[in-house]
Amino acid sequence: RHAQALAQQSGVGFRYMISAGNEAVLTLADFIAALADDPHTRIIALYLEGVRDGERFLAVDAAQAWRGAIAGRRVPGT
Repeated sequence: RHAQALAQQSGVGFRYMISAGNEAVLTLADFIAALADDPHTRIIALYLEGVRDGERFLAVDAAQAWRGAIAGRRVPGT
């Protein structure tokens, strides 16, 4: 919630905020594919500990004929 509050104070809004948890059912690649299909999403920002299935993540990213940007920040695991 802190990131959302800081962004709103700066005049930046979020359409979605997703917490993937342990990715038992849906993975990061699933979420990126869904967001890329949303015509109102322009930027996908990632704050993550790691990517569970790197090959699928890259395949989804490459397969999307998407007009936006994906930016990520990897943080150490907890």
